[in-house]
Amino acid sequence: GTPGRVLDHITNTKGFSLRSIKVLILDECDKLLDMDFERDIDIITKKCPQTRQTLLFTATFSSKIKMLKEKTSKAEIVKLSMDDQKTNQELKQFIVVAPLIDKLHYLVKTIQSFNDQTFVFCNKIVDVEKIALMLKHLHYAAGQIHGQMSQEQRLVNLKQFKQKQIKILVATDVAARGLDIDEVQVVINYQMPQTAKEYVHRVGRTARAGATGVSCCLVSQQEVAQFQIIEADIGVRMEKLNISKDGIEATRDEVNAAVRVAEGIMKDKK
Repeated sequence: GTPGRVLDHITNTKGFSLRSIKVLILDECDKLLDMDFERDIDIITKKCPQTRQTLLFTATFSSKIKMLKEKTSKAEIVKLSMDDQKTNQELKQFIVVAPLIDKLHYLVKTIQSFNDQTFVFCNKIVDVEKIALMLKHLHYAAGQIHGQMSQEQRLVNLKQFKQKQIKILVATDVAARGLDIDEVQVVINYQMPQTAKEYVHRVGRTARAGATGVSCCLVSQQEVAQFQIIEADIGVRMEKLNISKDGIEATRDEVNAAVRVAEGIMKDKK
């Protein structure tokens, strides 16, 4: 399970215990640490026996990985290969060039362009929360799922998305691991993932079991290099999707107002 789900079980599930764990596996732990799950991992590891074996699966060897290895009992690092990452042939893949300052405006217009059951992926929880609140204020049936939500909250939003009560689900990578949802038509990468493997995992939410699907990357100037690396790794040349600048200007004030509302709600929650 995700760190949040495991912690939820530790706290709320009667009889749940990690005392008999013999092997602890942290898959894609570099990604977990990048998404600020270090505290959660620390709590989980302390609940496990010190005699356990710990395997850290990672695509990179960062200073955070080194620190985790040093303080984790009997940890072994398993380096993951990023070769041969391929996307489904039934998936149509687009790129939208979006100036960073206007990226939220381009996101809204991209959602409007496809108008279907949609996953929006972000790299940070704060962006997930902001976008979901913004979309709700713009009268979209939107929800969110990320690792700092309780398992109960995540399951409620997931159920509503499956039943199409929610049309747009904004999520982080870690929270979306292992989800199996039929009839997801569109995946939008609001921010570029760090690796081709993460990209393939994201867009794999659509075009499943022989169905067709669409993915779209919103790429700012700062993300062009990362986008080109991923495009080369997956061996696909993505088609450019043009968003009308006149359309952006037509809804600028409305979207700006929704962003201010979202930021105000988030500020009040702190």
